[in-house]
Amino acid sequence: MSNGFVSVAKKNFPNAKICIDPFHVIKKLNDMVDQVLLRYQNQFKNTGDMANFRKVKGIARLLKTKEINQQKYWRTRYHENLQRIRDAFALATDLLETYDALLFFHEILMSFPYSIQQKNLTEWIHQYTSSEVEEIHSAACTIRYRRGYIQNSWKYGKSNGLSEGLNNKVKVLKRVSFGLHNFDSFRGRILLTCEKLKLSQASLAVLDDSKKRKGGPLMIPDRTFLRLCAQRHNLALPRELENWLLVYFEDEPYEDFNTASILEDMVCLYCQSYARGRLDVTIPNPLTRLKERCDDLKDLITDLRVDIAYL
Repeated sequence: MSNGFVSVAKKNFPNAKICIDPFHVIKKLNDMVDQVLLRYQNQFKNTGDMANFRKVKGIARLLKTKEINQQKYWRTRYHENLQRIRDAFALATDLLETYDALLFFHEILMSFPYSIQQKNLTEWIHQYTSSEVEEIHSAACTIRYRRGYIQNSWKYGKSNGLSEGLNNKVKVLKRVSFGLHNFDSFRGRILLTCEKLKLSQASLAVLDDSKKRKGGPLMIPDRTFLRLCAQRHNLALPRELENWLLVYFEDEPYEDFNTASILEDMVCLYCQSYARGRLDVTIPNPLTRLKERCDDLKDLITDLRVDIAYL
């Protein structure tokens, strides 16, 4: 749900539908529960009320358990845990409202079809953005701001589980690769482990290239470069895709694309997407391209304002 991920996705994949996985929304709400619980714990601890402090301590996992799973997970301690939660609610009224907000959102995730989820989410946002509890109000405003991306995950049934899994594999390899001082070897090991990840086999010497250019001119590929990339990896490069890539890279000369190896990876990915029919290569007219640029700048300004507001 970070502004950084959203802005990068908009720039690198302008035709993509951005989806925020429900996992991240629940993570945000769980953090909200932790913040309220910690506030009450500090309050009781600072006043020396250790009896009430013990009642609100150690119940975080109980509060985050789905209502339908409570009896399954708690088993013989079901009634005891319910009583612990009720005792905490009697002392902390804000905690009760936080708990209700979390359970309500779990119900939205389990509802069906998509139209019902939309309606329930509207009700949830309307109810909790007007809450007087600061933690609830902040979380609800964040969800309202990202509402469209959250609903996209329900509408298209997409999840970032694959990317999370690949990211975890890379982190594990990084942690265990104490002896790999060569970046190319490390990249090769990643490609061997993540065998379903189709990238170019050329060396990605990002570190060497970054040392050489030191803020030099941006590299924008030409037709010869595109054809060489396609020929090297035995990929089809129709004329319409070639024209679209030239326009795309001309419109998006980002600093991260400076190195030839990164550009080569991107050309391979776009060729594969086009072959599967997943890439629209219609070239917009100059006015439309200029309007898209203006919209990107507006989104960037909005993101900056949100960041400043949080600060």
